[in-house]
Amino acid sequence: MKRVLVIGFSVCMFSFASCDRREVATAILTVGFSGTDSSVVDSAWQAGVLPEQEVLEFDNAIAISPLDEIWSELQELREQVAANDPPLLLETFVDLIGRLEKLIADYEQIDGAKEQLQSAREAKLTALSIGASTHPLLYSSLRDEFYRELFQAEYDSETAANASVQQFVTGYLAKSKTNPRTAAALVQHVTAHPDCQMNVQLYMTTVERLANEGQFAAAMRVGSQGLKLCAAQSGVARLDQQIKNLRATNPGLPGDVMQFTSPTIRGPRFDLASLRGRPVLVVFWATWCPGCVKEAPEIKEFYERYHDEGLEVVGVSLDVNREELAAFVNKQQLPWPQMFSNHPGNEAWNNPIAKHYGVKSIPCAFLLDEQGTIVASHLRNGSTIEAAILKQLSR
Repeated sequence: MKRVLVIGFSVCMFSFASCDRREVATAILTVGFSGTDSSVVDSAWQAGVLPEQEVLEFDNAIAISPLDEIWSELQELREQVAANDPPLLLETFVDLIGRLEKLIADYEQIDGAKEQLQSAREAKLTALSIGASTHPLLYSSLRDEFYRELFQAEYDSETAANASVQQFVTGYLAKSKTNPRTAAALVQHVTAHPDCQMNVQLYMTTVERLANEGQFAAAMRVGSQGLKLCAAQSGVARLDQQIKNLRATNPGLPGDVMQFTSPTIRGPRFDLASLRGRPVLVVFWATWCPGCVKEAPEIKEFYERYHDEGLEVVGVSLDVNREELAAFVNKQQLPWPQMFSNHPGNEAWNNPIAKHYGVKSIPCAFLLDEQGTIVASHLRNGSTIEAAILKQLSR
């Protein structure tokens, strides 16, 4: 029913010409979605918001194409222009547009590359638009001519923004399941149409959608990107408040400080603050979890590989049997401290640390910096964990 409402309102909204019909647009964009099974796409959101990334299913690896790189460059150019940095060199646009024209020509020769071809053409229009704002005598007419070529219409930035919003709403927000490309598509829209009055609302709706699906870390990443790209727009304070509310109600998101004291497998209490000054990987796991048992040797390998560079590991066990946990730890020779409590009411999923930090499936890891601040949360496989460790150690 919600999907029908979104599509119906979308047709109503875009039968008019302006991008500022806020009441109708808000009715479209604030239709909520909940209950979506997001387990398959969770890892894909970890990749961030680079445009048009190819998400490899069941793997967190990301294949970055030349088109992806160009969209990233366009985003940086927009930010440079907005910050009033030194004028962009003409050579920058000559090179960029040349590469785009080659990509367009290549995609035109490939069957089944319709989406890539359209994205490349939109990237060229975006490049020409940025060029027109910095070198108007050279690029304004080229921008208008290319726009007419694409849409058989007179160039009008408001009409173009309208069409882009409609494409994003119907292509992403009207779908029943989260698409890992949603963040990338949103970046493309905002980069191409930085003055569209709907940009903040689009970000707020996407953040709400992700939060409703339990994709809290992804929601924070997308929201933070929106704050950066929409910084000059008047409504950005609403997005900022939404992110603050999300963080306040969901401890364990990147940027929060993780802190706990807990009994350990051997009895004495452990204070996480004792490891301040070193990066820490906090792993939530249990011996009754097959995935955790399989991952344990890999975590041990990371510990041995990076411990001399400063890495510490702390385990938070959701086990209920101390003897079984101790036997496994001894057999695997896991050297890091293991939090454990079988106090009535604290067993398994009632573990107070896991509940506080929103851990609802295991194995699950959080990486902390030297100050105890979470820099990566809800990490769920070895490749993602190691990538986060390497990124932190390289800072």
